[in-house]
Amino acid sequence: MIQSPLRRLAIVTLSFAGLIATLVPKPATAEGTTVISCRASALRLTGLGPLSFIGTVEPVVSNSSQSVCANDADGVINFLLPAGLGFVNLLNTQTTFTKTAALHRGTASASVTGVLLDIPALTITVSVLNSQVEVTCHIDGTRPAGNRIVGTSTVVGLTIGGQPIVVPPGPLDIPLPLNGILHLNEKTRTPPGTTPHVLTQRALHLDLTVAAGGLVDLLDLVIAESVGDYHLP
Repeated sequence: MIQSPLRRLAIVTLSFAGLIATLVPKPATAEGTTVISCRASALRLTGLGPLSFIGTVEPVVSNSSQSVCANDADGVINFLLPAGLGFVNLLNTQTTFTKTAALHRGTASASVTGVLLDIPALTITVSVLNSQVEVTCHIDGTRPAGNRIVGTSTVVGLTIGGQPIVVPPGPLDIPLPLNGILHLNEKTRTPPGTTPHVLTQRALHLDLTVAAGGLVDLLDLVIAESVGDYHLP
């Protein structure tokens, strides 16, 4: 059958529109409910004192608004930290929301590999950092079996000043003389009974402030952070 020029034009136009729709990345899909929120950050650096000119740098984030859980993913390779503070080979984050007839489930996860930190008088390297938070609830908001919010993290291949450090499961704080504190597998929760109930899981938190034992306020660095919260009591 011979097609008219107008029909051929319509077909080409629709095909081109479909190609554009395929090529243009889709934004985060806010499919969650009002009772579950989640957010994932691969790296967040805040400069303080003499490094305050850095401001706050957060290059890789999934579901940045954290209003509800949403399906989102982000990633960067070969990221240089400002002011010569180091570099990271690979940063990835992901947030997800799924539901069944009985349960809603949201997750946040962050994965970072190949970290080199050059801080004053000290070099820190890490091979792999991961964190994940999972939030579950019944559709009617009642409590499911087990925990509503669960967070885990891992730190592999840590060296401080060239010295290998084995990081066991669970939180570990390492004082850095004249600098501050290195928090590993850091977990924070809001007090019981507080609404919303928020869990923040961080694989690494480098706190170089006077409050943490440093001589001066320098920076606050978080790597592989996952956050989840539940809005009902």
